[in-house]
Amino acid sequence: MASILDRDPDADKKMDPRNSIASDFAEDAVVHDFGYSPSYARVFRSLGAMSLIMAMASPMCGIFIAVSYQINYGGYWGLTWYEYLLFNGANYWWTAALAPPSISRPLSFIAGMANIMNALTSIASFAWASSSSICTIIGLFTGWIPTNPIIFAVAIGTCAAWVFTTSIRMDKASLVFISSATLVLVSSAYFVIGLPVAQKTQGIPFTSAATVFGDYTNYSDWGRPVSVPFTFCCAAWVITGWNAPSAVAEETHNARIVAPRSIINKYCLQAGMGMLFCILLAFCITNMEAAASDPAGYAAFTLLIDRWGLKVAGAFLLIIFLNTSIGGAAVLVMMSCQTAAFARDGGMLFNGKPSYVSPRINMPIYTTMFLTIGGMLILCLGFSPIAPETIYSLAVIAIMVLYALHMIFRVFDNGRRVPGPWNMGRFGKPVHVLGFLTVVYMMIMECFPPQGNWTGATLNYNWAVFLGAVLLSTLLWFSHGSRSYKGVNQEMLRAWREQEHDRGLNQEGSGESRSETYIEGVKP
Repeated sequence: MASILDRDPDADKKMDPRNSIASDFAEDAVVHDFGYSPSYARVFRSLGAMSLIMAMASPMCGIFIAVSYQINYGGYWGLTWYEYLLFNGANYWWTAALAPPSISRPLSFIAGMANIMNALTSIASFAWASSSSICTIIGLFTGWIPTNPIIFAVAIGTCAAWVFTTSIRMDKASLVFISSATLVLVSSAYFVIGLPVAQKTQGIPFTSAATVFGDYTNYSDWGRPVSVPFTFCCAAWVITGWNAPSAVAEETHNARIVAPRSIINKYCLQAGMGMLFCILLAFCITNMEAAASDPAGYAAFTLLIDRWGLKVAGAFLLIIFLNTSIGGAAVLVMMSCQTAAFARDGGMLFNGKPSYVSPRINMPIYTTMFLTIGGMLILCLGFSPIAPETIYSLAVIAIMVLYALHMIFRVFDNGRRVPGPWNMGRFGKPVHVLGFLTVVYMMIMECFPPQGNWTGATLNYNWAVFLGAVLLSTLLWFSHGSRSYKGVNQEMLRAWREQEHDRGLNQEGSGESRSETYIEGVKP
């Protein structure tokens, strides 16, 4: 097949982005140009790609769990003014493409190893969070207090359910994610309508708008310079998984258009829903001091039980968390595809099996099993009272480092970045500078416990574990990666950039926008 280097630079036939077959052919050609063979059947479209995110990252469930951060650090003000913020995504290949060519291979190799650590800890923390929430909800009915061994057993069962879901053919699994996302939207509508109606019918007054949007109260023992910015950490953790379409781009029809569009649409949907849920909770919470001191740490659970009664609220919570738990299989799908891509580049110690994609189910089955078993082993740390917090914060630090890497490379890209169909134009660099400073701040804060009067014994030493993992990755680079890891083909990347740059100049001259064009057709 002809490569980018062999193409006629004047051949400006553009494929209609609405022609899925032609678009897929062009994308497969680019995959070939970079030295790969397409490994996946394209089964996702816009709805499937968006549902993949919504199934695993319902903002309502996340807010119900993490809203205590906004309440404790900012009261009403924290609940209403820090519902959303904007991040870029995190994939090792973005680091490979944006980093200077001289350090692209070693840096993207270390980023890929960090990505694997993020995958293992994310699977473990997601399984632990969903299982502990389900056990807590069941305990609402019986007064039963779940212990860590019970939560561990439920988390193991959750991981097994995810493996079962991913063993279904991917085109069928996409229907599971669409069904799960539909239930998320229906339950969200029920919450948005049902909570204020119940409060109104019971004659309970709503909190005034002046209080909701203007009353700042810090219930933590941190000072305001820490507590004010820390309120948006809830949004950073709740609005998650939205970059999933980039991890399954090879499985997506018309990916150059559909993947970024799905990311933007889904992020806006998550942020908008999160903002609506938080403002609604703020208007319905009439005693913020009681919410901040909720003995169980789940102020939203307590509010629903007070307004709807134990049976209705408990059933509602159980349904939405079970649905989110099942939809967590999307986490495994996304992480497995990223890890398999890293193995395909030669980044793992044994790359043959991890990079294999089953033609029957359209999934990297060995990578899926590796991540599942690894996540289960990390779950064993849950028997320690402080381990769950460490597991979760490790996942946060790993992905924040990946965020920070390509954010800073985006700021100092030296022409290496090629704008896609949707971009922020001149605002791109300022936004990435702000994003970089934000994630650096959050990485630092993740090392500290919620209490301001911390000691050496209560300090979170996840940073030491992460630095150890980076050191190990560096050693692996010199002993293994420098010989086997291919990284991005820099010659092809340079040629592709030049081609895209020339096309952009031609479009500017003709008055077309990038969103109206597509990758050029390639004849075999």
